[in-house]
Amino acid sequence: MLPDFAVAYSEFISEDGRMSPPIAVPVPAGVVWAVDDDGLVMTTSQFTMDGDECLLTVLFPMELGAAQSKHRQRRFPARGGDYMTVLRKRDEVVGQSGERYSRFIVEVTPAVAMAGVGPL
Repeated sequence: MLPDFAVAYSEFISEDGRMSPPIAVPVPAGVVWAVDDDGLVMTTSQFTMDGDECLLTVLFPMELGAAQSKHRQRRFPARGGDYMTVLRKRDEVVGQSGERYSRFIVEVTPAVAMAGVGPL
C-alpha cells in the first residue's frame, strides 16, 4: 500500500494543518471519486519529493445530496489536466478496512485557465 500524502509531506504540514508552502500537483486522468457524508472525495496517487508515490485523498466539502448528484452526473470539481494546490490537511479518518488516512482541502485551477501560460 502506498504511504499517505500526510506522511510523505509531513515536514510541510504545520500544527494547524496548513501546508507551508502549499504544494501544487497535477490531477491525473485516473482518479477515484466517492460520496462521503462530508462531501465528495477524490483519491489519487501523487509523487513525493523523492520521486516515490503516495496516496492523496481530497475532500470537496458539500451537502450529501449535492455530492450524490455530482457523482451520479459525473460533474466532478477536478478533472485530468487540472492542477490542485494542496492548502491544508482537514482531518484524519479511519476507512472501512481500518486504514488511517488524511483528507486534504485543495484549490483547483482548471486546465483551461492554464492555457497560454508558458515561456514567452
